[in-house]
Amino acid sequence: MISIGKMSVAAQTSVKTLRYYDRIGLLKPAAVDRDSKYRYYTADQIGTMNLINRCKRFGFSLQETAKYLQADSQQRNELLARQHQILEERIIEMETALRDMETVQERLIHKEENAFMQDYTVTAIELPKQEIFGCRTMMGVGDFGEAFGHLFEEMSRKNIRPAGCNGARYYDAEFDHDRSDIEVFVPVAAGCGNGFIGGCLVAKTLHKGGYSSLNEGYAALVKWIEENGYEAAGAPFEIYTRTGYDRIPPAEWETEIFFPIAKKD
Repeated sequence: MISIGKMSVAAQTSVKTLRYYDRIGLLKPAAVDRDSKYRYYTADQIGTMNLINRCKRFGFSLQETAKYLQADSQQRNELLARQHQILEERIIEMETALRDMETVQERLIHKEENAFMQDYTVTAIELPKQEIFGCRTMMGVGDFGEAFGHLFEEMSRKNIRPAGCNGARYYDAEFDHDRSDIEVFVPVAAGCGNGFIGGCLVAKTLHKGGYSSLNEGYAALVKWIEENGYEAAGAPFEIYTRTGYDRIPPAEWETEIFFPIAKKD
């Protein structure tokens, strides 16, 4: 049997953390002294502790780690595949942030105005009505991949083919990154959809780059709408015209952003 102190050294984990893992049931000691309440572990549990530390390094939460420990080989592989995708997305976000930072630094060196903001051109246009096939639910921005997966599965079952680029529409008056009323959609041929976009006056702009700075495009639109005597007249939406699926770097991604508008009385 290994004392909790030796387990701490072997696993490079504090005694406090080992006690916490015991309390939440993640790693229970093999034995506890009846009088001193001192915890003891088996040699095999060092391997389990190493696995816990590796899951932590992979970005798993403690709840996900517990699930991983109880899973069979196939389930573990599925959990790792999902986490692999999450880490890849984070890497893309960080690389995009670094490029944005370098751009801002370059602008500051040349003393450009609005060094922190991308230049946006906003136009008001009558957007033709386009039929879409969409799925609306409460979700976070991080759930888009799964939501589009379900959407395309349903389209496949109904033998519906896309007729344009994917998009998303935001119905809440306030934005919540983790939970909002969002519709993901795909333009489709007439008679195949369950909704529409367009058919109204919209303010439109083009965002270039990764999605982490999309807020700047929305900010530019809201500012333009206020300054030009308009008001929002519907749920804003975005269409992803160039994405990572085109095998281009995030700096070359393009997203069209639309706000339905009306002239103020």
